[in-house]
Amino acid sequence: ALRACQARIVDCLNASSDMEKKSERYCTEDTFQFDLNTNTSTQEVTNNFISEVNTVSTEHYDVTQTLNDCYQKLLQYTGFKFSNYGHFERGRESDTKKYWIFDFTCPITHEKIWSGTIQPALTQKILEKNNILIHDGKTYYKEKKDAQRACAARVLDCIPIDMRTNKTGEEDFIIKHCLEDPIRLNLEPELQKMNAKKLENTPKRVLNFARNSYAKLLNYSEASKHFNDWLECENESIMTTQINDDGSSTQVPTEMYTCVFTCPVTKHKFYSGTASLLMDSNSTNDIMTKDGKVYFKDKKLAQRACAA
Repeated sequence: ALRACQARIVDCLNASSDMEKKSERYCTEDTFQFDLNTNTSTQEVTNNFISEVNTVSTEHYDVTQTLNDCYQKLLQYTGFKFSNYGHFERGRESDTKKYWIFDFTCPITHEKIWSGTIQPALTQKILEKNNILIHDGKTYYKEKKDAQRACAARVLDCIPIDMRTNKTGEEDFIIKHCLEDPIRLNLEPELQKMNAKKLENTPKRVLNFARNSYAKLLNYSEASKHFNDWLECENESIMTTQINDDGSSTQVPTEMYTCVFTCPVTKHKFYSGTASLLMDSNSTNDIMTKDGKVYFKDKKLAQRACAA
């Protein structure tokens, strides 16, 4: 509530100055202008206030963990670690001191991002004299951990705000972590491609996934071998449409299958679902519904649809 109130004031301060066009809005409400009759410039008042707000907000803020949480959700992979997708590079030496920079390769777009010049609000000590070195447009840090943290901050800037989340599902509240302008990562289309590829492999994986899930639930590795004991197939002769050579159609009986799985824990019964994504063909004759049950022409598809 405090952050939201502070953010609203910042928006109104921005609206009262020439910063409105340059700044991103913190709140969705319309702004109104303050009548700032003061000897201090509006720009200075705004900058000081924003700095104070960010300092309060970042007191317990871990930029690296926030980035890890964000990619874990995007990739649906809880084992994601930012440090595994980058490496350190040694910079030029100055007064016999070693300086470092960290580069990160996005696992989704494969773009490379270097350490940025981190905002003073995130950490003050690393911006002190001799702790950073700027060379050839890149920012190097005396401490490796600072270089890595500055890279995480820069990557967060490049992720669209609506896609920045942490483990609790809250959006990242800091709009800009580094002084450099962000390069927006075009994540959405690449994520769609990745998800489409996962779906292609679904038919082969869904049955094994169900088996392994029960082995884990029951804490019994052999449970996966007994999975088929809990899975029963039923066959039914169903009338389907057959297209003749002359273009006419004929109703013919076709042997089709459905499966039922009895949960070994709750004894609940699960029948094959309408798993159209598992289908190798879009033919309407390959999947039929009768008496509330879904039947498949392919017995293996019926098993996969039940597991799904």
